[in-house]
Amino acid sequence: MEIDITNAWFHFCIAFGGMLTGTFIMGRLGNRFYTMDPLKRKVSMLALEFPAKETEVANILKGVFLLDEEEKKASINSFRWQIILDFLLFMPCAYGSIFILCSTIAPTLKSTGENIFMILAYAQILCFALDAIENIYLWSNLKPNAKNASKFTFRLMQILEALKWGFALIGAIGGLSVICFYWLSGNYNSGSLIYILIFFLEIVVFLLLSKIKTKSA
Repeated sequence: MEIDITNAWFHFCIAFGGMLTGTFIMGRLGNRFYTMDPLKRKVSMLALEFPAKETEVANILKGVFLLDEEEKKASINSFRWQIILDFLLFMPCAYGSIFILCSTIAPTLKSTGENIFMILAYAQILCFALDAIENIYLWSNLKPNAKNASKFTFRLMQILEALKWGFALIGAIGGLSVICFYWLSGNYNSGSLIYILIFFLEIVVFLLLSKIKTKSA
């Protein structure tokens, strides 16, 4: 099983840069996402993805409507724009970059390794679908009378998170590990060096911008 992506590493760098851009913008939007639960506090989207108990998501989202009018409007806009950017930018770029990484590495490996990485590549489609379900669930629960999740729904969302993050992290870490092995063993095409440089430059720019964001926050 093999897939041919012309200029794969070029497209990988674009997707990876898009993922970092989405992460940065969503991080800035997150600075305006607050709830009253029971005291006013800042909330991250990760808190909604990994609730400790069935009531946590409902309490956070209901708490948004207990803020004063200006803060409530800002928090609702922050929440909704984070989900929109997740759909339109972060998700396609994050899962797309892992798909390109795994499917490009797969043909360079022996049969078992090739099959494993092709499975990980196509698993990113499942990750995208699971992330979309999660976002729709969270969006639909942003209301003053949000109901607590049932035990079944809570367990289902935990399984969803485990599958989504599991396949994505295994694909990303596994793919980058193979790239590092090729790099250290000298088994790489010299023409790919420019893309490695772009990859690291994107990370450096993201970290620098994150530092500036932290200081100005």
